[in-house]
Amino acid sequence: MRERLGLIIIAVTLAAVVIVIAVGLSRRPAEPEPPSAPPTAATPEASQLPLQGNLTLQGSKLTQKDEQGNVEWSLQADTELSFDAQRQVAEGQRVHWQFQRGPDTEWTVDAPQVVYKYDTGRLEFTQGVELYSTARRQRISVKRLVYVSDAKELRGEGPVRLTDDEIRVTANHLLVDLEARRVKLSGGVRCHVGS
Repeated sequence: MRERLGLIIIAVTLAAVVIVIAVGLSRRPAEPEPPSAPPTAATPEASQLPLQGNLTLQGSKLTQKDEQGNVEWSLQADTELSFDAQRQVAEGQRVHWQFQRGPDTEWTVDAPQVVYKYDTGRLEFTQGVELYSTARRQRISVKRLVYVSDAKELRGEGPVRLTDDEIRVTANHLLVDLEARRVKLSGGVRCHVGS
């Protein structure tokens, strides 16, 4: 008799728990709808952007071509590029940029953030930039880097760290002349040769 009484108590308790759970689920409020995306009217379509010269946009990739139609540089962002027509800028996150001469990539840049000013053609990479020369096998770390399209220059502000197989150099400023293929470091330059 005691065994039956124990089993009856367990069965009644389980039934009560199931009823409480069922009632609780039936009275649960509906899931709120996720917030809607911001209106897309503020972001112009690619065809409406005042892109200069031979610049094209496809998704999150900008490509600049020279007068002969060869790719001069390309920029790929991990996120969609956002555009601000009033400020005339495009912004991207986690970007990879390549500067090319003919079919060869000469410089690559990886940066957390870029701002492209499409009225001047300047690209400003910020928040810790990694620059790599494929021809010289040099790696350069810099806080901020600006590509000046008119001058075909990369200008960096420190601290700047240049490394390759033989040397390590630190400085405050960087100037890369892309046409002359020359790198210049200035301001508090320190050099360490060897390993």
